[in-house]
Amino acid sequence: MVVAIYSSYSRLCLMRANDKSWTYYYPEPNIPFKDINVCGDTLYATENDMMVWKVEVKNRDDESSSISISLKMIHDKMIDDLSRSYITESSKGELLLVLRSISVEETQLETTKFKVYKLTHERENGMRRAVKVKSLDGDTMFIGDSQSICVSTKDFPKCLPNCIYFINGCYNYIPNLEQDSGVFNIEDKRFGNHYIRDPAHKNLPQPIWIIPTICLKDFED
Repeated sequence: MVVAIYSSYSRLCLMRANDKSWTYYYPEPNIPFKDINVCGDTLYATENDMMVWKVEVKNRDDESSSISISLKMIHDKMIDDLSRSYITESSKGELLLVLRSISVEETQLETTKFKVYKLTHERENGMRRAVKVKSLDGDTMFIGDSQSICVSTKDFPKCLPNCIYFINGCYNYIPNLEQDSGVFNIEDKRFGNHYIRDPAHKNLPQPIWIIPTICLKDFED
C-alpha cells in the first residue's frame, strides 16, 4: 500500500497493490495532515502541533472491493510556537513524535529547535501519553518533506547517533528560498552541517531522503 499527503489542503490518499486508482479521504472539517508513517502494522498521521491520528483502512462490505478510511485521535495538544510535526518508528519499534520549530523570513527558513516525544501504549480511552526523550538510544533520524526515517547506527555506523538529519521544512516551492538543512544533536542540543549545497542549485526541487536497502549487517552474513 502507498499512502501520500497531497494538495494545498494536505489531504490523505492511498492505493493498494492491485488498485487502478487512488482512494481519497475528505474529512469534514478538513484536517491539514503534516506527516504519515507506518509503525508496526498501523498507519499514523500528524496534524498541527502534537495532534496525532490513527488511520484505519478497511474493506467495504459490498461488491465494489473498495476501501473506507477512518480516523481515531490518539494524542491532542496545542502549542504556541511555529512547529512542523513528524512521526516515525524507532529501530526498537517505538512510536516517536518530532516537533520542529522554524523561524520564517522572506527568503530563508531556519530551524531553531527540535523536541522528540515517545508515544506510550494506548490507555483505556485509546489515547496515548507523550513522554519527552533526551536521547534516541543510539538511533539516527532523517526528516524533511518525504517519509521520516529512523535507523540504528549499528546498521549504519557512518551516521551520527542520537542526531536528527533534516532538510527543508517548507511544503511549497518558493523561488530563491535558502535551503534549511543540517544536523541536530538531541543530547547536547547543538546544530551542525551535513551537506553544503551548491548555490547554483537553490532553485531546484526540494531534496528528499531515500530509504537504504543495504546496511552493515548485510555484509556480516
